[in-house]
Amino acid sequence: MEQSRRTFTRDMLGSLLVFSLMESLSVGNLFGKTIKPIAAKWLLDLEHLSQDLRGKKLKQPAWHQKIAELFARVDLEDVLRTIDYDRLAQGIKLPADREAARAIELPKIEGLPELSFVTLFFALKKDAAIVPHAHQNLATMHLILDGTVRLQQFDRVHSDAEYLTIKPTIDKTATRRDLSLITDEKDNIHWFKGISERTFTFNIGIYGVDPKEKTIYREYLDPLGGEKLSDGSIRAKRIKQDEAYRLYGRL
Repeated sequence: MEQSRRTFTRDMLGSLLVFSLMESLSVGNLFGKTIKPIAAKWLLDLEHLSQDLRGKKLKQPAWHQKIAELFARVDLEDVLRTIDYDRLAQGIKLPADREAARAIELPKIEGLPELSFVTLFFALKKDAAIVPHAHQNLATMHLILDGTVRLQQFDRVHSDAEYLTIKPTIDKTATRRDLSLITDEKDNIHWFKGISERTFTFNIGIYGVDPKEKTIYREYLDPLGGEKLSDGSIRAKRIKQDEAYRLYGRL
């Protein structure tokens, strides 16, 4: 499983960040160590929810609810200690027109051979953006650890080779402890715009939710240039990654 997770992380970041923004990082002296479940029970609970989603024991909208309930009661300081937040945040370069990311190697959990999701650390400076994009066959969570962003999300109503028809679901100022959650069936598109001087998020990705289907890490689109339809939805053109960052990377 370790090689599989590393392959997922490499392939996703290779697809996501062709601009050489990704910095690999093993988390200090936690790497290779084992922790008892009580030391990071939230991580064990997160793993169980990931397995239930993959095994179709949990429907996708219910996964959103369960993740929100989990992190409503989690001690954020325990999350910061477990991922070695201070080390992750130290010295990370913040581009002016897009996000930066580091891959995280979390400690192993006693009793579990390997986590079934990958973990990333995202950083965003003021007036930069994580540009609007959709995912396919992928569940993802961003937990804001520090900072403030404008968060917009949309449901995917319909898609074809040239367009995504999307409907707004979330538009809010998101800050410490807030979540952005995505599955195919709910809030499938998100877009972050930096408000504070810097924002850091902890991200998990469950790739290949359905092992029989193709996983697409990001599908970029142009919501502001899209056609507004009578029911409030938007018919947004699919665009390439470089165009997405040109249009949306810098506010």
